[in-house]
Amino acid sequence: MSYSVKASVQVGNIFQHFQLSKIISSIPWSWVFIVPATWNTKAQTCLTNSEMQSRLSVDTLPLLSDAEAASFACLEELNNIGANKKCLLINWNEAYTEFAEVESSFDKTTRVSFLESKPSNDMDTVQENIQSFMGLGADTGFQFADFTDKSEFTHKLKSELRSVYLEKSGHMSLPLLHNFRQRFSEMSDSRKQEVFGDTAQMRGNKLRIKHEMIAPLVIESLEKTVGYVKEIVSRPENRGVTDIIFFGDFAKYPIVVDILKSKLNISIHVADDVETVILKGGALFWLSPEIVTSRILRIPGNEDYASNIWTEPKVTAQHLVIAAFDLGTTFSGFAYSIGNNPTEIWANKPWYNGEQLLSLKTPTSVLLKPDKTFHSFGFDAENEYSHLAEENNHENWMLFRRFKMLLHQTKDGLHRETTVEDISGRKMPALTIFSMAIRYLKEQLMETLLSSKAGISESDIMYVITVPAIWSDGAKQFMKEAAIEAGIDGKQIGLALEPEVAAIWCRHIQIDVKNELLKPGTRFMVVDVGGGTADVSVQEITPNARLKEIHRPDGGAWGGTNVDNEFFNWIESIFGQKELHNLKKKQICEFFDMVKEFEYKKRNIRNKNVFIQIPFSLREDAIKIENQIENLGLSTQVKLIKDKIQIGADVAKGWFSATINNITLLVKTILEEPHLDNVHLVIMVGGFSECKLLQSAMNDVSPNVRVLIPEDAGIAVLKGAVVFAREPRVITSRVMQCSYGINKPVEYDAKEHDCSKAVIENGKKVVHLFEQFVKINDEVRIGEEIVKGFKPTSLNETRLDIYSSPHPNPRYISDRGCTKIGEIIVKHESGKTMDEKIFDVLFEFGKTEVFVRVILRISGEQFGTKLDCLEAEGKTKPVSGSYLNSDETKIK
Repeated sequence: MSYSVKASVQVGNIFQHFQLSKIISSIPWSWVFIVPATWNTKAQTCLTNSEMQSRLSVDTLPLLSDAEAASFACLEELNNIGANKKCLLINWNEAYTEFAEVESSFDKTTRVSFLESKPSNDMDTVQENIQSFMGLGADTGFQFADFTDKSEFTHKLKSELRSVYLEKSGHMSLPLLHNFRQRFSEMSDSRKQEVFGDTAQMRGNKLRIKHEMIAPLVIESLEKTVGYVKEIVSRPENRGVTDIIFFGDFAKYPIVVDILKSKLNISIHVADDVETVILKGGALFWLSPEIVTSRILRIPGNEDYASNIWTEPKVTAQHLVIAAFDLGTTFSGFAYSIGNNPTEIWANKPWYNGEQLLSLKTPTSVLLKPDKTFHSFGFDAENEYSHLAEENNHENWMLFRRFKMLLHQTKDGLHRETTVEDISGRKMPALTIFSMAIRYLKEQLMETLLSSKAGISESDIMYVITVPAIWSDGAKQFMKEAAIEAGIDGKQIGLALEPEVAAIWCRHIQIDVKNELLKPGTRFMVVDVGGGTADVSVQEITPNARLKEIHRPDGGAWGGTNVDNEFFNWIESIFGQKELHNLKKKQICEFFDMVKEFEYKKRNIRNKNVFIQIPFSLREDAIKIENQIENLGLSTQVKLIKDKIQIGADVAKGWFSATINNITLLVKTILEEPHLDNVHLVIMVGGFSECKLLQSAMNDVSPNVRVLIPEDAGIAVLKGAVVFAREPRVITSRVMQCSYGINKPVEYDAKEHDCSKAVIENGKKVVHLFEQFVKINDEVRIGEEIVKGFKPTSLNETRLDIYSSPHPNPRYISDRGCTKIGEIIVKHESGKTMDEKIFDVLFEFGKTEVFVRVILRISGEQFGTKLDCLEAEGKTKPVSGSYLNSDETKIK
C-alpha cells in the first residue's frame, strides 16, 4: 500500500491504547511515533497493543526517541557548530527533562547517544511562586474559583513569560481573580506600598508586575533543574561538550535561556521552532528513514534496546526561490519554495500573539515611532503599543491596523497620495504604510532563508503578491508599487489572484477530490473568505488538465472584520459608547485582549452560549449595565457573571447574519445561472472559512452542491501562489469582470448623439464616446492581445484615457458606472505627417495585470508602456487637445 500523507506523532506521558488506536485507524496515513527514550517494556507493550487494534503492521509504525527526532531537525545547526565536536541536547519540558549527547564528524555523520531523563514539575513551581507573590495582599491568599479560572491564568502566565528576560526591564500583566481584585481595590495606598512597593500595580483586570520582581521567582523555581544541568555538564565524560542545543517547552522562555547562559560557561543554541522541533524531526525521519541505521540508548533495565545511530544530512543548496506574500486585512504571512517540487512549500514560522496561536499569520498592524519611522509589525506591534499604553507613553506613536480594505473601499479614487488613518485618526501616506508591511515580510523571509540556506541573495527570489480577484486595476497597481517601494525589483514581482491560486493548491493536496479536480470537464467554485472580502470564482478543468475561468470574479466586502464590527457595536449598545471609546483610548491593551479573544472564539460560535471576558472599566457600574440589558429585552439571553458576560447563541448569531447572508446569496445566485447548472463542488478557503456558522450556512445553499474546506484553508492562497508562479500556464483563460474602453472625443452629431452628453471644447461641441475593447463576461485567453489602431492629430505624443464599466455596452464615458481607471502616454516623435504617426495599441487583458504594447506602423518600432491607474484619479484632462481616429478592434 502506498501512502500519500506522512505524519509524526509525539506521545505524551499519559495515554490509553484504545484512544490511540482510534486516532491512527481513522485515516490511511503513514506514521512515525516519537516516544520518550526512557519508556519501559510496559509502555512499549501498550503501544504494540494499540498498533494491533488499529490494524497497522510493524513496518508502518516505526518508533523514534525524542532526542533522535530533535537531532534530525537540528542537522543544519549541528553542521554550523562544526565537525568533530560534542554537543549536549537538552529537552526541557513541563513533565520531564531529557538529555542526549550528539557528536558530529568530518564526513557529516552524526552520532546521538541518550544519557538520562528526570521528571520535573518546574512550571507548576513557577506558577505557585508567582501566585504566592500576588496573594500577599489578600488575607485568603491567591485562590482560584474553578478549573476554568486556573486554566486561563496558567495560559496567560505562559504567554507573558515569553517576553521576560533576566536583565531587561518590562512588565508582566496577569489577570486578577474577581474576589481578589475586589480586596485589592479596597486596600489603602499605604498597605499596597507596604506589600508590593513599586513592583506591582493594578490596571483594570490585571496586576502589572515588574520583570525585576518576576526574575528572582523564576530563578528560585528552576534552581533544582538548573543545578542538575550543571552537574551533567561537569561530569568527566562530558567535559568535551562545546555547545548545548536547547529545545522543549522551556526553551521558548528567554529568561530560562538567560539563566542557563549565566550559570554555564558554554555556548547555548535555541533550536528553531522549539515546540515543534521533535515533530518535524519525526517527519524528516520518515522522508529519509535510511538515515537511521542503529541506536545507542542507555536505558537502565532495557539494555537489549541498545544500538548505534548515524545520520547524514540531506540538505542541498538551491538558488531558485519562489516567495508569496499575503498582506491580508486581518492577518499576513508568507510562504516559499526552494527547488522545483511544487508541493514542497514552507510557510513562515508561527507568530505568537501573547495568548494563543491563532494561525500561521500575524496581524496586519504597523507601529511607527514618534519620528514616524518603522518600529514593528504584527503581534510585536500590537503588544508593544499595549505596553506603551500601560505606561501612558503611547501618545506620539502611531499604530495602523486592518488598512488593506482601503484599497477596496476608497470612494474618491485611489492614487499615490491616498492616506490611511492610525487608530487615533492621524494620517500617513498609504503607500508608505503598505511598503513598510511588505518590507517586514521580505526581511523575515530573507532571515528564514539565510538561516537554512547559504548563498541566497534577493536577486534569486521571485516574489508573488496575492490580491483579491475583485480588486480594481488601481488597487493591484498600488500593491505592486508598494512592493517596489519596499525594495523589491519590479521585474521580480508578480501578482496572483487569491481564489484562483487557492484552486491550484487544492489540486495538489485534497486527497478525496484530487482526481475530480484533474478530470476534464469538472466545474467547481472557489469562495475565498478572509478578513476583509469574500472573493468568488468558478473554474473548469480543460482537456489538458488546466484551469479555465467560466464566470467573472465576484464578491464584496463581506469578510470576518464585518462580524467584529457587529460584535463591538453590540458591546457598545450594552456598555455605552463613551465607555467603549475610553477603553480604546485609555486602556488599549484591555481592548486588544477583547479583540484577540473574540477572534479566537468567533470561529466556533454555533449553538451554545458565548462567554467573553469584560474589562473592569466597562462593567464598573453593574446596575446600570443590567438595566440596559433589560431595556434591550435581553434579560433571558445576556447575563453578567463575575468578570464575564454570558451571551445566548441566538444573540451571537446575529453578529454574523448580514455577512453570511451576503456571501450565501451571492453563491446561490451564481450557481443558479443556467450555464453553471453542473457545478457541484464549492471549495472554501481563507481565514473566515473556519467559521462554523458560515460552514453550516454554505452547506444549506444547495442540496446538489458539496462544500469542501481544505486542510490549512487559511494558508491555501499562499501555497497556491507559490505553485502558480512555477506553473503560470495552468490558467488558460479568464472572464472579464468589467468592460474596458477608451475615451474617444468626436464632434457632436445631433442625429447620432445624446445632446445631454455634449460639451464645448476648443470652441467645438463634442461628445466623449466609450470606445470599447472588451466587455464584461467576455472570455479572454491568456496571451490574447486586442489591437486598436489610432491616427493622432498631435505631433509628438498622445494620451489615451482608459475607462471601465460594469455594463456590457456603455455608449459614453459619462454613463452610469463608467470610471476612468488610468491612462497611457504614447510618444510618436518620429515621422513628419500624421499618417506616418499612426500607431497600434495592443492590450493584453487576460493576465493578472493589464499589459500594453505600442507599435508605430510606418517604422515597426514597438515598445512596452503601462496602464497607469494611480495618476490623478478622478481628474479629467483634455486628450492632447485633439480628437482620436481609431480603426476597428482586432484580436490577435
